[in-house]
Amino acid sequence: MLPQNYQFQGPSYRLGRTEGRTEGRAEGKADSVLVVLEARGIVATDEQRRRILECDDLERLGVWLRRAATVADASELFES
Repeated sequence: MLPQNYQFQGPSYRLGRTEGRTEGRAEGKADSVLVVLEARGIVATDEQRRRILECDDLERLGVWLRRAATVADASELFES
C-alpha cells in the first residue's frame, strides 16, 4: 500500500496523458517497422535502427512501416 499523498515520480507519470500516449504509439510503430524488416530478412544497420527508434513523428513512422513491407534494403525506408 502506498503512503498517503504519495506522488508517482516515474517518467511516464511526469508526461501529460496525451504526450505519454503519443510517445507510446511512436515507440510501438518504430518497433513494428523493425519487426517487419526482420521478418522479411532485411537487416537494419545500428544507425538505421537508432533513426527509427528515436523518431517520434507518427506520420513518418507510418510511411516507414508501409515501406518496410516492400523495400529490398532498409536504406530505402528513408528515401523521399
